[in-house]
Amino acid sequence: MVRVSFKHSFPVFVLPHVALLPHAMVQLYIFEARYREMIEDVLDGSGQFAIAMCDGDCMNEENPAVRPTVCLGQIAKHERFGDGTFRIWVRGLCRARITSERLPDESGGAGVQSYRTARLEPVEEEAAPEADLAYIRADLMELLCTDPLNQVGVFKAVVKQIEAQDNEVPTPILVDIVSLSLLAVLDDFDLRYQLLAEAGVFERARMVKGQLHALRAPLGAADRQYDPDAPKGVSWN
Repeated sequence: MVRVSFKHSFPVFVLPHVALLPHAMVQLYIFEARYREMIEDVLDGSGQFAIAMCDGDCMNEENPAVRPTVCLGQIAKHERFGDGTFRIWVRGLCRARITSERLPDESGGAGVQSYRTARLEPVEEEAAPEADLAYIRADLMELLCTDPLNQVGVFKAVVKQIEAQDNEVPTPILVDIVSLSLLAVLDDFDLRYQLLAEAGVFERARMVKGQLHALRAPLGAADRQYDPDAPKGVSWN
C-alpha cells in the first residue's frame, strides 16, 4: 500500500503517448535538463509524479497542452549516472485528473523551477461488488485461454499470473492487467488514453474484450502461414 496525498501539487512528466497505467511498471531514461531537475526533486520528496499525454504534436513545443487524465506513478527504483541522467522504474498507482496547472517560468533565472506541476484529483474507480463482476472475469479469462490468443506470450503470462495468485486479484485490477498485455500487442495510442481515462470497469472490460475478439482473425491468419520447417527468419507469403 502506498499513501498518496492530493493536498499538494505533483510534478508532471509529459510524453507524446500514454506510457503508464495503474498496476504497470515502466522503465524511463531521463536526459532532458528540466526532467533531470524534476526527478532530483521527486527523489527528495514522496517519489511520486504524474505522467501525462500531450494533446497533439508536443515534440516541438516547450509547454504543450496535455490531456486531462494522467497516471500517478511512484519511483520504485532508480539509477543515477555520472552525466546527471537517470534510469528510473515507475509503478502506476492510480488514475487522476488535472484540476489546475502551473507552467514553468521561462525566464530561466536561478532557483526558477523548470518543469510543470499540477493539482490533481483522483479518478474514482466505479464501485461494484466482486459478485457483479464475476462474468467480466470469466469472459476475459476464457478469451485469453482461447486459440489463437492462448499462443501469445503476454497473454499466457497474464493467465499464469492470475492462476498463481488463486484468483485473489480484484477484477478491476485484472482488467487493467489484461489491458496492459493487450497494449503490448497493439500500438494504439488513442486506445491507451481511452483505457487510462475510463473510470468504469464495465466499459474498460467491454473495450478490452472487443479488441481481443478483433485480434483473433489476424493472429489466426498469421498462424496458418507459419511453417515450422521453414528456415529461421523466413515466412512463406
